[in-house]
Amino acid sequence: MTETSFVWERRFGPHLAAGHREDGVALDKLTPEVPQAAWSLHTTAPDYARFLVAVLHGEGLSTAAREAMLTPLADAEEGIRWGLGWGLQPGPNGVAFWHWGDNVGYKSFALLDTSTRKGLVLLTNSENGMLLLQPLLRVVLGREQPAADWLGYDRYDDPRYQITAELFRIITTDGVAAALARHEALKAAGMYPPDAFGEDLLNALGYRLLRTGRVEEAIAVFRRNVELFPEAYNPYDSLGEAYLMQGNLRLALENYQKSVALNPGNTHGARMIQQLRAALLQPKGQ
Repeated sequence: MTETSFVWERRFGPHLAAGHREDGVALDKLTPEVPQAAWSLHTTAPDYARFLVAVLHGEGLSTAAREAMLTPLADAEEGIRWGLGWGLQPGPNGVAFWHWGDNVGYKSFALLDTSTRKGLVLLTNSENGMLLLQPLLRVVLGREQPAADWLGYDRYDDPRYQITAELFRIITTDGVAAALARHEALKAAGMYPPDAFGEDLLNALGYRLLRTGRVEEAIAVFRRNVELFPEAYNPYDSLGEAYLMQGNLRLALENYQKSVALNPGNTHGARMIQQLRAALLQPKGQ
């Protein structure tokens, strides 16, 4: 693995791909000087593929270490287990081991099936990088993989993603009012299944706006979601978060309170209420 390091090396410079936000804006290149196991790895797809093959064959590993890596030690959800340092998918003829990376502007996934000895290393420099993950896995491995479902990334062929992507583009060009009008037009036109227009649709759009620094537009989207789903607790929780990012603590508190009133089990909302009350009681300037 000659092109891999947990700390920045100057020789990587000409070959490093800059990360990108969901809206295509390029981010500063990541050049860590201190190794961080969770996020500072720089590598290439061929190098990481060599690493997968080494784990498969136990190269450089003791028998006990390899067994711990490829033996399910804990459950996650149906079809997903954890080994030492790897996610595992048990199958009839062996396990597939996998891992993923999720830094701002970069998304990655790697999987190797020990029974078929087929695998995939996907390294992307975009927040949208996993849109094609399942289709690629289907081509390489013959079927979609539970691990990719468990990660929950957007899929390019998901109607909810297609709608939010269109609405986001409209917001960037014509404003939030035009996007919300388009939302209603799409819903009325029957172009997409009705269940695509649940509360999570505008919620996802709002968070996409927050992630790209469009707080005011996100608030407008979350407010519409509250209007459409007044009995659902999560839209209020999201609106509270957006108001908090705006610096409007009173409206943030008001919406978190509405969320918890609808769902007393919303522990995040309850915790935010306590924090906001304490912040509002502090004299200004402290």
